Amino acid sequence: MGKTTSSVIVKILPYCFIVVIWFIFSSQYFLHGSVPFPSTYLVSFFPPWNAYYGMPVKNNAMPDVITQIFPWKKLTIDTWKSGEVPLWNPYLFSGTPHAGNYQSAVFSPINILFFVFPFIDAWSLHVLLQPLCAGFCMFLFLRAIKVSTISSLLGTVSFMFFGFMTVWMAYGTLGWAIVVFPLALFGVVLYEESSRWRYGVLIALSIAFSFLSGHYQISMYVVGALMLFILGYTKKKGALFLFVFLGMLLSSVQVLTTLHAYLQSNRGESFTTGSIPWSYILTLFAPDVYGNPVTRNDWFGQYAEWASYIGVIPLFLAIYGAIFSKKKGKIVFLVMAIMSLLVSFASPLNALLYAMKISIISTSVATRMIVLFSFSLIVLSSFGFDQLKEDWQKKGSLRIQSFSLFIVFFLGIAWVYILFFFHIQEQYMQIVKRNMTLPTVLSIVFVGCLILGRKFRRIRKAIIIVFLLCVSFDLLRFSLKWMPFDPRDYVYPSIPLISYLQKEIGNDRAFGTFGNELAMHAHIPFIEGYDAMYQKRYGEFISAASKGTIEPLERSVVRIDKHGVYTKTWFDILGVNWVLYRKSDGRHIWTFPHWEYPDYVSVYEDEHYEILKDVTPSPRFALFHDYVILSDKNKILSFLANRVERGLVVLEEDPSIEPKKGEVGNVEVISYRPNSVRIKATTDTPRILFLSEVFDPGWKVKVNEKESKVLRANHAFRAVAIPEGISIVDLYYQPRLFMIGVWISGFTCVVLLFESLRRYFYDRRNL
Repeated sequence: MGKTTSSVIVKILPYCFIVVIWFIFSSQYFLHGSVPFPSTYLVSFFPPWNAYYGMPVKNNAMPDVITQIFPWKKLTIDTWKSGEVPLWNPYLFSGTPHAGNYQSAVFSPINILFFVFPFIDAWSLHVLLQPLCAGFCMFLFLRAIKVSTISSLLGTVSFMFFGFMTVWMAYGTLGWAIVVFPLALFGVVLYEESSRWRYGVLIALSIAFSFLSGHYQISMYVVGALMLFILGYTKKKGALFLFVFLGMLLSSVQVLTTLHAYLQSNRGESFTTGSIPWSYILTLFAPDVYGNPVTRNDWFGQYAEWASYIGVIPLFLAIYGAIFSKKKGKIVFLVMAIMSLLVSFASPLNALLYAMKISIISTSVATRMIVLFSFSLIVLSSFGFDQLKEDWQKKGSLRIQSFSLFIVFFLGIAWVYILFFFHIQEQYMQIVKRNMTLPTVLSIVFVGCLILGRKFRRIRKAIIIVFLLCVSFDLLRFSLKWMPFDPRDYVYPSIPLISYLQKEIGNDRAFGTFGNELAMHAHIPFIEGYDAMYQKRYGEFISAASKGTIEPLERSVVRIDKHGVYTKTWFDILGVNWVLYRKSDGRHIWTFPHWEYPDYVSVYEDEHYEILKDVTPSPRFALFHDYVILSDKNKILSFLANRVERGLVVLEEDPSIEPKKGEVGNVEVISYRPNSVRIKATTDTPRILFLSEVFDPGWKVKVNEKESKVLRANHAFRAVAIPEGISIVDLYYQPRLFMIGVWISGFTCVVLLFESLRRYFYDRRNL
């Protein structure tokens, strides 16, 4: 009994260590109530809150969490709780796909947290659980490939808080997409050894989880790396590839929904370039050698995009493992490291991939493949630690001595280069010297432990513990320095200005110097937005407010020219009847010149802001008695810019009715939900019902419960032909590719479940 208890304790100790390390990292949330969200940054830098608050900010390097990720998650959960699938976002870009933008992670299993805990606590857990799950997954994988317990722990701690995980953790998307990679590898290894169905299912579920987590690019890298591992490590390649394919089929509901949005967006034509300069390789050793955004002293590079740090000691152990280890799988991870390094850094391979204009890589930041480079080094570091312990046992081995000299030589070269050949300003030199100090100290400690471990057998266990504690200290310091834990009271706090606008705006839209963070969280309909998947047609329409012609589109942002020739005309088409104006902006160039339009009157005022309303408002939903058919986009926009007759709408096909002028015309919005709109239209003649809501092929309509057609109107919007009398118009968003995805994902899930149950009961009968 004693031996059994002791054995159990030994088995659970590593997991306890993982939990302890994770709790130390997360303690500010659990013990002090702070949340892993940059709330002080929100209220200090983003309007309108920044007019009312002001305080020190720890990390201002993650604005997208404030402007995109958190508001998207809020809309996702609110829509799910209302009983709808969060397919459409009615608050940005005059309407835009929501589930299709991918990073909204609408179908992520982690969303279940938001149905159990209050939103801000669910958000905190969905962020903080990433390193914990990463630790468990990595430990399982390393143990499966016969890495010793202590070496597995070292690799696990490194994976929990390595550079990529740390800088993207607060987003809750990229981290989850990579967390399950070692779990999929674990499934591959166990299936290779046993051919058991459940391990194949584990692979499929891991792949699906990654694809549903909110970052397609990282998930594609995961699949590519997993296939490389299968090719280089296993013999049962056919079956394993089948499970990878099944995992991708399981995620079809997300992938195909995104494909639908992608086909309508500008993203497919928004190719980019980018690589990490080779001088940045020094950050593998000293992550803050070029400064850190948290301390406001970064002066070179893109800290978050290029983060590859795995810890000083794991780095040297990775080199040791790459050179000396004979562990199975070493070559696979060496190849993975080299390939991902060449794709991420400035190299002919990087240039070739961008020149080929490949989706995902050429339209995204290819430098993020650095995550696979870091992951490969972490695995190699575990191999290296096992090899080091083995070499300690070999009397007279020159490996340790020569490797110690290599580290000393590296330190000498690095410092000589910095002191005598690194020609930079003195202020930057101080940053470099300061941030090279701790890595140098850790390197010296590592060399000392190498030599002592080789000479003194009795203290090797103590040295191993020192290694593990040094790695834990190094990576916890690195991650805690970056991660903001801020007061929850500053997470989108309510202020009278916002409350007034929410209460009074109705079905109108507002405009001002604000962005996603206000529009989405407060549910204020907005004509601009920040999302790489915005509809191309809508971007063209907004750009034409400047001169009446289509201007070059921005990659991820839609912004109207506040001083455009046709901006006010566009406001009328869009139903923008409210203007939010900060008094301190005066009449600066970034302010919409409302003073030039006498129809705007003040309806709310405090010491910082004023809200103005158009006393001759233009509705978002209106009846038109005439139309013109045009197909050329430039002619459409020119016509709209110079139109005189307000009763006219531009269509691109025959509406199948002949609208006429009449005495009676009234539009009443019965219900307005993200995925559906119900309108009651009363008219004494056939008319065209125009909605200044972005057109998308996924929108369907029923007029008096009969299927009809949503027409494209005014280049980017919707219209519906309605008969005379009282009509109930029901528009609902249901993209065809989404429905196909639902069927594929559902069918694949049923097949896996059925086969799993069949095998389970078959095995039980044959015991």
